[in-house]
Amino acid sequence: MSAAVINIVYITCSVILYFYTIYYGDPTTGSLIFCKLRYYLGHILGQMARYFIAVVCIDRFALTSMNARFRTFSKPSTTRFLIISISAIMHIVPSHIAILTTIENGNCGQYGLYFPFYTAYTVICLGSLQLAVMVVFGYMAYRNARRLHTIVRPTENRRINNRPNTNLYCRDQSLLVMLLAEAAVYVLTMGFYSCLFFL
Repeated sequence: MSAAVINIVYITCSVILYFYTIYYGDPTTGSLIFCKLRYYLGHILGQMARYFIAVVCIDRFALTSMNARFRTFSKPSTTRFLIISISAIMHIVPSHIAILTTIENGNCGQYGLYFPFYTAYTVICLGSLQLAVMVVFGYMAYRNARRLHTIVRPTENRRINNRPNTNLYCRDQSLLVMLLAEAAVYVLTMGFYSCLFFL
């Protein structure tokens, strides 16, 4: 839910900026403050949504784990704590973008010695780290869910008398499939995006 809200805000701001640029010109080339804020805020919103999805992969793994200690991780209080923590970290860690992004020759971007650092930061934080977390924990959650399904097979009578549990299982499976599909799309798109920095 948090990732969806952040993505809506991100897309809305991007569309507004896009249409403003079409009709009035690019404001980032004339205002250093706007240049810095565009990169910084866009980066924050994009990263927060992606890391929220990575945390959901970890949460699904914990929820489907056979280990009771891992299952205790999957609680609403833990989720709220992680959302607040990620939001705070995502405002602090990329602060170098707001400080070192500049305008050079009429273009807003990263230049000089900062460019290699920014490239490495983007490849690691935007590509490798999130992709690894999503792939590893998404696969482990899927494997755990399959294992639980083979272990816990209700008899036909219990299945008839226990419709809410069956519906709950189907919803849980649907959520897991949706999460894995979203992670797969992210892996495919962002994996190629990270490669662009080396071209």
